[in-house]
Amino acid sequence: MDGIKLLSWMREHDPEVPVIMVTAIHDISTALEAIRRGAYDYILKPFEKDQLFPGGRPRAATPALVLENRNYQTTCNRR
Repeated sequence: MDGIKLLSWMREHDPEVPVIMVTAIHDISTALEAIRRGAYDYILKPFEKDQLFPGGRPRAATPALVLENRNYQTTCNRR
């Protein structure tokens, strides 16, 4: 299974999981397809570990905050 198929499978089974695609394929069309299908980011190999932690925070922190906000709004709307 290639990365795009895995990403599609992930979106079907748990759309809230933040996915960062890491690949050695330097193809802009593949990167755009990954982002269109819901990848949070697309990193080319080889990469430095600092690319995963810009500003000292993990790149996947933002989707977690989006999910937390969505859960908060859902809870508040029930009251």
